[in-house]
Amino acid sequence: MHNWDSLWTTDGDSTPSEHHRYMTEVNRWYAACWRAGLSVQGVAPGDSLDGFDVILAPGLHVVTDAEIANITKAVESGAHAVITYFSGTVDELDHVRLGGYPGGFAELLGVHFDEFAPLLPGQTAALRSTSERIQLAGNASGSIWTERGRADDGTEVLADYADGPSQGSPAMTRRTVGNGSAWYVSTSPDDASIDSLIAALSDDSGVRPTVPGLPEGVDAVRRVGEQASYLFVLNHRPRGCRAGRRSRPHHRNRVNRWLFAAAVSWWRRCSSRRKHLMSALAKQRQHQILEKMRREERCE
Repeated sequence: MHNWDSLWTTDGDSTPSEHHRYMTEVNRWYAACWRAGLSVQGVAPGDSLDGFDVILAPGLHVVTDAEIANITKAVESGAHAVITYFSGTVDELDHVRLGGYPGGFAELLGVHFDEFAPLLPGQTAALRSTSERIQLAGNASGSIWTERGRADDGTEVLADYADGPSQGSPAMTRRTVGNGSAWYVSTSPDDASIDSLIAALSDDSGVRPTVPGLPEGVDAVRRVGEQASYLFVLNHRPRGCRAGRRSRPHHRNRVNRWLFAAAVSWWRRCSSRRKHLMSALAKQRQHQILEKMRREERCE
């Protein structure tokens, strides 16, 4: 999910952290989907969200009441939404939403944070798993941002801060809402931690790669029309690679077997003709040699 107002509002030095960059966060979450082999479509917060299984909303700082309702409706209908830090903070007029953070998303996410606690350049806060739903590495950490607060009853804390200015506060949470779920990330996790969350999200939502097991740097996208389905496999690497065995429809297999049998039959016929031709040439050559010998004998 991309929002130009959030980019223009937060990419400056008047925010709690001048090191937060909106597009950097958007690109990092997109890259995690890329690494997982998941297809992504960009949408605005006010666009129709019908048919989307997963919604990623990094740094959605500026958001209207209608956009909050739109995302909430999608989650209640079965979507799984991930919202990250500094989201829901102000409305479309840049007026701060009261009641703590994450502002307009607090009710949907089931968390309430009283204070932002940004990190200094180069500083990180250790993250530790508090749920079997997500398994973070032992060196998992967050940078740029943390928040001090709590999770409401019924909200599952997936990970918390093991140290830093927000030690003990939730770092990643999940709350079941209707037929879907709402996830919150109150920091900028390292890449491996984002990958772990995307994996847990895939298990929750049932979203799977378009083509499982592709090599790194190979992208697969399927486009489905009214009469056909097209699979595009793109190799972004500087060299060729093998991306699994190609599958063919059953009727094409029958055609291919018939063509192969016809080719073999043709080759055998050609082989038989070659044998006859070689035999005829050999006899002709033998006859020429005998004639030459007879001429030489007559001359003598």
